[in-house]
Amino acid sequence: EKIRVEKIAGRGSYTIESKDLVRIIQPRVEEIFELVEKELTKSGYRELLSAGMVLTGGTSLLRGIKELAEDQLGLPTRIGQAHLEEPQELTSPIYATVVGLLLYGIKRREELASKERLGVRIKEWLKEFF
Repeated sequence: EKIRVEKIAGRGSYTIESKDLVRIIQPRVEEIFELVEKELTKSGYRELLSAGMVLTGGTSLLRGIKELAEDQLGLPTRIGQAHLEEPQELTSPIYATVVGLLLYGIKRREELASKERLGVRIKEWLKEFF
Protein backbone atom coordinates (compact mmCIF):
# COMPACT_ATOMS: atom_id res chain seq x y z
CA GLU A 1 0.00 0.00 0.00
CA LYS A 2 1.32 3.44 -0.94
CA ILE A 3 0.86 6.46 1.32
CA ARG A 4 1.10 10.09 0.26
CA VAL A 5 3.25 12.13 2.64
CA GLU A 6 3.12 15.93 2.71
CA LYS A 7 6.44 17.74 2.87
CA ILE A 8 7.05 20.40 5.50
CA ALA A 9 5.76 23.93 4.82
CA GLY A 10 3.59 22.87 1.90
CA ARG A 11 6.53 22.05 -0.37
CA GLY A 12 4.66 19.31 -2.17
CA SER A 13 4.34 15.63 -1.38
CA TYR A 14 5.72 12.23 -2.24
CA THR A 15 4.56 8.63 -1.93
CA ILE A 16 6.10 5.94 0.22
CA GLU A 17 5.31 2.29 0.77
CA SER A 18 3.47 1.76 4.06
CA LYS A 19 5.96 -0.96 5.08
CA ASP A 20 8.81 1.56 4.71
CA LEU A 21 6.93 4.09 6.82
CA VAL A 22 6.27 1.44 9.48
CA ARG A 23 9.99 0.59 9.49
CA ILE A 24 10.71 4.25 10.35
CA ILE A 25 7.88 5.01 12.77
CA GLN A 26 7.56 1.81 14.82
CA PRO A 27 11.00 1.99 16.48
CA ARG A 28 10.35 5.63 17.46
CA VAL A 29 6.99 4.75 19.02
CA GLU A 30 8.63 1.85 20.87
CA GLU A 31 11.28 4.25 22.19
CA ILE A 32 8.56 6.61 23.40
CA PHE A 33 6.82 3.79 25.28
CA GLU A 34 10.14 2.75 26.83
CA LEU A 35 10.59 6.31 28.12
CA VAL A 36 7.00 6.38 29.39
CA GLU A 37 7.57 3.09 31.23
CA LYS A 38 10.75 4.42 32.86
CA GLU A 39 9.07 7.65 33.96
CA LEU A 40 6.00 5.86 35.32
CA THR A 41 8.20 3.52 37.35
CA LYS A 42 10.52 6.31 38.55
CA SER A 43 7.61 8.53 39.61
CA GLY A 44 5.82 5.75 41.49
CA TYR A 45 2.63 6.23 39.46
CA ARG A 46 2.89 2.87 37.71
CA GLU A 47 1.16 1.07 40.58
CA LEU A 48 -1.71 3.58 40.50
CA LEU A 49 -2.66 2.81 36.90
CA SER A 50 -4.55 -0.43 37.35
CA ALA A 51 -7.31 0.94 35.09
CA GLY A 52 -4.71 1.46 32.39
CA MET A 53 -3.62 4.09 29.91
CA VAL A 54 -5.55 6.34 27.56
CA LEU A 55 -3.85 7.35 24.33
CA THR A 56 -4.91 10.62 22.69
CA GLY A 57 -3.69 12.85 19.91
CA GLY A 58 -2.92 12.13 16.30
CA THR A 59 -0.42 9.39 17.12
CA SER A 60 -3.19 7.39 18.80
CA LEU A 61 -4.63 6.86 15.31
CA LEU A 62 -1.63 4.78 14.22
CA ARG A 63 -2.72 1.27 13.34
CA GLY A 64 -1.73 -1.16 16.13
CA ILE A 65 -0.61 1.47 18.65
CA LYS A 66 -3.08 0.31 21.32
CA GLU A 67 -1.73 -3.24 21.18
CA LEU A 68 1.88 -2.01 21.11
CA ALA A 69 1.25 0.12 24.21
CA GLU A 70 -0.36 -2.81 26.03
CA ASP A 71 2.55 -5.09 25.13
CA GLN A 72 5.27 -2.63 26.09
CA LEU A 73 3.66 -1.10 29.17
CA GLY A 74 1.84 -4.17 30.42
CA LEU A 75 -1.25 -2.05 31.07
CA PRO A 76 -4.76 -2.09 29.63
CA THR A 77 -4.89 0.65 27.02
CA ARG A 78 -7.65 2.40 25.12
CA ILE A 79 -7.89 5.19 22.59
CA GLY A 80 -9.48 8.29 24.13
CA GLN A 81 -12.33 10.14 22.49
CA ALA A 82 -14.09 13.33 23.48
CA HIS A 83 -17.66 12.76 24.67
CA LEU A 84 -19.49 15.30 22.54
CA GLU A 85 -22.60 15.08 20.44
CA GLU A 86 -21.67 17.96 18.13
CA PRO A 87 -19.55 18.81 16.25
CA GLN A 88 -18.73 15.24 15.32
CA GLU A 89 -15.22 16.19 14.13
CA LEU A 90 -14.19 17.06 17.70
CA THR A 91 -14.89 13.54 19.00
CA SER A 92 -11.70 12.35 17.29
CA PRO A 93 -8.84 11.20 19.54
CA ILE A 94 -6.85 14.02 17.92
CA TYR A 95 -8.86 16.53 19.96
CA ALA A 96 -9.63 14.45 23.07
CA THR A 97 -7.16 16.19 25.39
CA VAL A 98 -8.00 19.75 24.40
CA VAL A 99 -11.76 19.09 24.50
CA GLY A 100 -11.40 17.45 27.91
CA LEU A 101 -9.42 20.39 29.26
CA LEU A 102 -11.94 22.88 27.88
CA LEU A 103 -14.86 20.98 29.40
CA TYR A 104 -13.02 20.76 32.72
CA GLY A 105 -12.31 24.51 32.59
CA ILE A 106 -15.96 25.31 31.90
CA LYS A 107 -17.12 23.09 34.75
CA ARG A 108 -14.54 24.56 37.12
CA ARG A 109 -15.50 28.10 36.13
CA GLU A 110 -19.16 27.34 36.87
CA GLU A 111 -18.23 25.87 40.26
CA LEU A 112 -16.15 28.93 41.15
CA ALA A 113 -18.90 31.31 40.01
CA SER A 114 -21.38 29.41 42.17
CA LYS A 115 -19.08 29.68 45.20
CA GLU A 116 -18.56 33.39 44.55
CA ARG A 117 -22.32 33.96 44.44
CA LEU A 118 -22.69 32.04 47.70
CA GLY A 119 -19.88 34.11 49.24
CA VAL A 120 -21.57 37.35 48.18
CA ARG A 121 -24.90 36.20 49.64
CA ILE A 122 -23.27 35.26 52.95
CA LYS A 123 -21.42 38.58 53.05
CA GLU A 124 -24.66 40.52 52.41
CA TRP A 125 -26.48 38.49 55.05
CA LEU A 126 -23.73 39.21 57.61
CA LYS A 127 -23.86 42.94 56.78
CA GLU A 128 -27.49 42.96 57.88
CA PHE A 129 -26.45 41.94 61.38
CA PHE A 130 -23.20 43.88 61.82
